[in-house]
Amino acid sequence: MKNFYSLNQFLRLWMGIYILLIAFPFPIQYIPILNLLTTYLYDIPKEWVVLFFGQKILGWEEISKIKLTGSGDTTFDFAFLAFAVVASVLVAGIIFLSKGSKSEYSNFYRWALLYARYFVGLSLFSYGAIKFWNGQFPGPNIGTMEVMYGDMSPMGLAWRFFGFSDTYKFFMGISEISAGLLILLPRTKVFGALLSIGVCLNIVLVNFSFDVPVKIFSSHLLFFSILIVLPYAKSLFELFFLHKPAQLEKEQPYFRSKRGKIAWVIINFFFVGLISFGTLANHLYFQLTFVPTHPWQGFYTEFKTESPFPFERLVIDDKALSWGSESKITKYFVIQKMDENGLIVFASSINEPNVNTLEVQETSNGEVLLVLNMDNQTFKAQAKRKKKEEYPLIQRGFNLIQEYPYNR
Repeated sequence: MKNFYSLNQFLRLWMGIYILLIAFPFPIQYIPILNLLTTYLYDIPKEWVVLFFGQKILGWEEISKIKLTGSGDTTFDFAFLAFAVVASVLVAGIIFLSKGSKSEYSNFYRWALLYARYFVGLSLFSYGAIKFWNGQFPGPNIGTMEVMYGDMSPMGLAWRFFGFSDTYKFFMGISEISAGLLILLPRTKVFGALLSIGVCLNIVLVNFSFDVPVKIFSSHLLFFSILIVLPYAKSLFELFFLHKPAQLEKEQPYFRSKRGKIAWVIINFFFVGLISFGTLANHLYFQLTFVPTHPWQGFYTEFKTESPFPFERLVIDDKALSWGSESKITKYFVIQKMDENGLIVFASSINEPNVNTLEVQETSNGEVLLVLNMDNQTFKAQAKRKKKEEYPLIQRGFNLIQEYPYNR
């Protein structure tokens, strides 16, 4: 029995340290000024340590820190994952073998689970907030609808599927925000963690099934949610499976003094109130930057021109312009501005000074006249335009009654 108690205490110490290594520097990124210091006080030392560990211990000589790729599953990230496992075991072992009170480890683990609760809660709230409107899964645009099904990546296929339905995105967003808020509040944390397990399990399965490079992060959200529920597993098992009366153990307060309780209220207000709803407000503000639908959107094909033209098909979306051959789109541009007369100013990036123009004018025969000014040359052509509302994917709405399935 003593050996089991010792093992349990060691596991608590190990998991507590592991949680800190994985979640840190959260929540410093939400605190002004301090978030800037993490680059010098944490990010740079972390990069050096992980690269050394990956090259010298793991033998990954080609490992490097690739910045701003949008992927959370880089070689560097997996090296850090291995480092976190090894380092947490070593640190826990050293502390456990020292002459410290083993009862302190349970208290440390309790604080680590609190840290994990805030990490999971705010992460899910942020995940949920960006589900609304033009966020994580924007609706179908002309450019995506003109991509061959077989040319899509698995992740692109998943993103287009989720992005099609505003109703489904709303459901996903509400589910994640609800799980995040419930897990943040002390009285609802167990129910919130159970909801979080279901939500995160779905996220993990999507990431692994569709090759989405957020597998490490989402797996930790699921793992931490399970850890939060684990202390109450016995009571939950008796209630749901044995149908016995069960009561969750009452949680002891983290602070007992009056000042501590006031500080606790302020901390919860900061996390639950300012950060969570500030995240939602930022997303709403971000929506204002989106360009509304304009009359020049379309897929342009069947060019008629007397002289060579730089492309054979053209796609104009809300803020993007792209073109290529009949088989594939090869060049992509950013629309910097446009006017009501159909003059579109575009360039390779939003801040590029060397811009080009494209004039779009409707003709009397239903076609469109395109005048392209690029690299000190002028090109003219007539083309046919397919509007967004002409695609079957957009035309097909909700049908409660269907005599036959419409499955193309």
